[in-house]
Amino acid sequence: MHLFGNARVKCATIPTNYRRVVGADHVVRLGDHLFVLPSSPGHRGYACETVELSHQLDGMLRTYRADQLLLTAALPLKEYVHRRPRP
Repeated sequence: MHLFGNARVKCATIPTNYRRVVGADHVVRLGDHLFVLPSSPGHRGYACETVELSHQLDGMLRTYRADQLLLTAALPLKEYVHRRPRP
């Protein structure tokens, strides 16, 4: 837990959110990763719908349409290490 100003924030609960439009093949792309969404009720699908991807610090990616959770997938966060060049 970290202290920011007067608020305590539990870091594991701060997600990174992205909006994406679902492709005609019901696939959502995030970087190099592709996620196939499940069929919607009535087998209509989500083609051309806008969804929100919420990448959690615990490595889970959740896909929502409005308030409806469509998909949960494991997508570990990459850690980038900035190394100093050798002298």
